[in-house]
Amino acid sequence: DVVADILLRHDVWLIEDDVHALLEPEGLTPLTARLPQQSFHVTSLTKATVPGLRAGYLSVPRGQMHHTLPRLRATSWMATPLVFEIADYWLASGMVDTLAHEQRQLLAERQALAARKLAGHAIESRPSSLHIWLALPEPWRAEELQQQARQEGVAITTAQPFLVEQSAMPRRVRISLGAEPDLARLASGLDVLSQLLGEAPPPMLEIAY
Repeated sequence: DVVADILLRHDVWLIEDDVHALLEPEGLTPLTARLPQQSFHVTSLTKATVPGLRAGYLSVPRGQMHHTLPRLRATSWMATPLVFEIADYWLASGMVDTLAHEQRQLLAERQALAARKLAGHAIESRPSSLHIWLALPEPWRAEELQQQARQEGVAITTAQPFLVEQSAMPRRVRISLGAEPDLARLASGLDVLSQLLGEAPPPMLEIAY
């Protein structure tokens, strides 16, 4: 409500990326519900069902469709009709709800696994999230851990791609819990990170930024 009030007060348009909405068990109300005349709401079935169902949806404010359609056609031309036939059938039959429930259970299992493997470290996440943010202990820097993990065959991401202001790099890394289909391999990768965090960075990486 606070964010919606600020947007209303300053007449700021909103593009709300809500593609993870179906993974939220409590069903969070989107900001668009408060701002129907100045927000575009984007959601998708892909994250909550199966990766192959590339079905996305865009809610457009009244009176803005004539501005929106040319831009959609310029970037994607049209949606695949068969995909949306399947999406409509799954929505009507309850299959989407079933798959989303199963996805939430699987993600809760992976979140619990990450919490066990990285016990003692500061983790920021949500129970149904596809990833976690890990705060790094001293003297580790995000780039250092990323490089060392890569040498051990583990891929993680620094906060850099998600920053608006690039002047300060947070000492956090983003760890995907959904990209690796094999739970044992995910556990092994988390073990590697836990072991690295228990050690000091190699001297060659201890440089000033």
